[in-house]
Amino acid sequence: PAVRRAASGGRTTADSAADRLAALRGPERTQALLALVREQVAAVLGHLTADEITADRAFKEIGFDSLTAVELRNRISAATGLRLPTTTVFDFPTPTALAERLSVLLAPDERTDADELERLLESVTVGGEGFEELRERLRAALWLWDERAAGPEAAEEPDDDLEAATDEELFRALDEELGAS
Repeated sequence: PAVRRAASGGRTTADSAADRLAALRGPERTQALLALVREQVAAVLGHLTADEITADRAFKEIGFDSLTAVELRNRISAATGLRLPTTTVFDFPTPTALAERLSVLLAPDERTDADELERLLESVTVGGEGFEELRERLRAALWLWDERAAGPEAAEEPDDDLEAATDEELFRALDEELGAS
């Protein structure tokens, strides 16, 4: 019904639905969006209710193909007022993942640093050697973040880097490990 109203009455219904959803906070908005997504999935697949639509089951597993994916995208766009890419269902392959993404899109002011990082990474297109270089740099950054998160206590732990150890330190470690005197 919301889709029919939006189609016949212009953007006001979609805008007001989006406003109502955006007015909800965090988990409440995500739950409302999950209900909306499940209802739209049921409608696209010809179910009478959304009861049969499992929140964490992949769209492909429940029968979606390219055509039904576009139909679902169109229905959700009409209901929320959001412009979504045609690949939405494949980029966010479960109702839960899609609802979480819609929640972020409807309330951009609530985005976290993690949301911004995800958005940035989604926009990057690399191939071949560039992909490998980017992956290695991300791993190095993650290692640094892990080190910072470990705090000063981790810095006080003994250094287990064999390359930095002197011969004397290596022999002492072997003696302690093997119980030699």
